[in-house]
Amino acid sequence: RGWLYSFGMRKCGRRLEVAHDVVLTAIETLELGDGVYLANGCVVLGGGPILIGDNVIFGPLCLLASSNHTFNGTNFKGPGTTGAIVIEANSWVGGHSTLLIGTHIRAASVVGAGSVCNRAFDAGQVLIAGSPARVVKAYVRDTAIDHV
Repeated sequence: RGWLYSFGMRKCGRRLEVAHDVVLTAIETLELGDGVYLANGCVVLGGGPILIGDNVIFGPLCLLASSNHTFNGTNFKGPGTTGAIVIEANSWVGGHSTLLIGTHIRAASVVGAGSVCNRAFDAGQVLIAGSPARVVKAYVRDTAIDHV
C-alpha cells in the first residue's frame, strides 16, 4: 500500500508502512522520511504541507489535519485555511491523537494517546500529552525528568 501512495507524494522515503483503513487526502502535500508507519485507521487530511521525519510511528486512529474550515458569515462552506504540520525524526504519536495546523513536534518526542496538538513545541525528547497538549516530561539520556 505505501508503495502505491508514494507516487503522488511530494517526497516519500523508503519503508513506508500503511496499515488497513488509512485515509490519505491531498497526498501531493506530504513529505515522508524513511521508516514511517501509519497504524490502522489513521486519517491524514492534507491541504497544507505535512512533513514527517524518519522513523516516525503513529498509533491507531490518529488524525492529522493541515486544513480547516472558516466561517464566511453564513456557514462554514467555501475556502478554508491551511498550515503546516511537522513531526521530526524518531517520534511516536500515540493512538487517537489529533495534530492540527501549526503543530511542530521536535525530534525523539512522544505524543501521548488521545492528545490534541495545535502549536509548536520548542524542545525535543519530550513527552507531550493532554487536550490541549503540553509538555509533561523531558528526557535526557533515556532518563525522564519530571516537572517540566
